[in-house]
Amino acid sequence: MTGARKTWRDGRTQRLEDLLPAVLQGILVTAEMLRTRRLKSERQERERRAAQVRQAELERLRREEEARRQELEQQVNRWVWSQNLREYLQAIEQEALRRGPVMTPEVRLGRLLLWAREHADRLDPIAGVLEHNKEASSNERKPIDDQEPGDDPQGNPRAGRPEAR
Repeated sequence: MTGARKTWRDGRTQRLEDLLPAVLQGILVTAEMLRTRRLKSERQERERRAAQVRQAELERLRREEEARRQELEQQVNRWVWSQNLREYLQAIEQEALRRGPVMTPEVRLGRLLLWAREHADRLDPIAGVLEHNKEASSNERKPIDDQEPGDDPQGNPRAGRPEAR
């Protein structure tokens, strides 16, 4: 609190009563300085909190994007694996047919191929993606292009974000 006098007292030539206007002025100057400091501190605290909220939102979006990227990469890997498995099974079937055994579900190789094809279908994420899209369409889901970054998978705004109209 620079510039404001903090103490007053009677002197040989001056009485404290005569200094009352200066005392009151000093109190007012000090009060204004304290108020200014408090307001500045409150503003800085609000700005700090707002920056934290922005940073937390950016981090949440980064984590969501990372999760989407990882999910996409996993789907691609599963799709490639299922395609390779189908090609492999087709090669086995062609070689078996070339050699001449009958390919029916009752034959051990036929059962193995049937199970392996079903497994390849379970691995293949495309069927799941298309099924999810079919369900979403029946629920009148917003197209992906119309979704906001904070929307949930059904295109609904996240809590705390007003719904766009």
